[in-house]
Amino acid sequence: MEGLTELENAAVGAASAGCVAVTLQPTLYWKNAAAQGLPFTLRPSLLFRGCGANLLKETSEMALQFAAAGRMKAGGDASS
Repeated sequence: MEGLTELENAAVGAASAGCVAVTLQPTLYWKNAAAQGLPFTLRPSLLFRGCGANLLKETSEMALQFAAAGRMKAGGDASS
């Protein structure tokens, strides 16, 4: 991650967030379903319901975090 620009750091963050969000979406559904007393299911149409909104949230959040971390690591210079 050394020497990456802010945009490159943001792209790495967004790509990794996409993988994480899609991978963890079923566990998020199961956690919420258990809290609501709903039965366990493996139906993809239920497991991945809301995945688009979750992807949008996670990718923008992690892209910002990666860009900020890259800026801080570079010492906060506007030129980096």
